[in-house]
Amino acid sequence: EPTLSSQPSSEKELMLLTVEIFTDQFPGETSWTLVNNCTGYIEASIAPKTLYISPLTFYSITFSVPDAAYDFSIKDSSGDGICCRWGSGSYSVTYDGNVVASGGEFDSSESTTFGYCGP
Repeated sequence: EPTLSSQPSSEKELMLLTVEIFTDQFPGETSWTLVNNCTGYIEASIAPKTLYISPLTFYSITFSVPDAAYDFSIKDSSGDGICCRWGSGSYSVTYDGNVVASGGEFDSSESTTFGYCGP
């Protein structure tokens, strides 16, 4: 019978993270970045005029990220957010099943920090 090593794994558990955005009338102005605060690494980002191209449209992306602390920053290149002057745009970020960031009314950018750096 084989003997299994019980050494702790250095790999962090992966968590599901979903970014949902309902665009305003100028979707190409919207972008975001997700920075891992434990490593300083940008885990994911969407640049302006790439994914969000259809006005007043719902977009959802889900991907796996390490269990860590994060800074999610959404930006609007014209400085008027995604709500409410040019449509009722909104965003939400779900991490490990919990909504950790949401909104729509901001100027040039809005940032939210969530999660934590484990041992």
